[in-house]
Amino acid sequence: MTRSSIILTADNCNMKYVPQISGISSQLIIKFDNKYIWNFNADDTEKCIGCCCLNDKWMLLAGCVTGKWYKRTVYIDPIQEVILEEMTDEEIQTYQESMSSRQAAGNSIIGNNHEVATTTYENVSNNRTFIQRDTGNILMTFEN
Repeated sequence: MTRSSIILTADNCNMKYVPQISGISSQLIIKFDNKYIWNFNADDTEKCIGCCCLNDKWMLLAGCVTGKWYKRTVYIDPIQEVILEEMTDEEIQTYQESMSSRQAAGNSIIGNNHEVATTTYENVSNNRTFIQRDTGNILMTFEN
């Protein structure tokens, strides 16, 4: 099986690295066309991001194919980039088995395993995915 890769860098999208602060993981934030934003935990180098579905607008915009499973690898040094790569059947099966085990153990799984952004307000942790956020409340500055 030939696996395809999509490489996201500052050359093809807006990207901002936010270093770790007060126990919150470092983040690599990617923004496409002023509408779609994705937040990657830069401390967790490799992770499954799930199956691309028709409602995964960000994944589709990045070049993912509907029905294909993807994992991502984040690099912050020497350059900032995210590589989205199709998963093998074996990787998908291993991932699904681990998720079934987690569900059986009572751990919650959010949606299509999209990464979770953690924001702290007055020492209260509020976990939601960017997909569910009101984008009017998100302020990010991308400087050249």
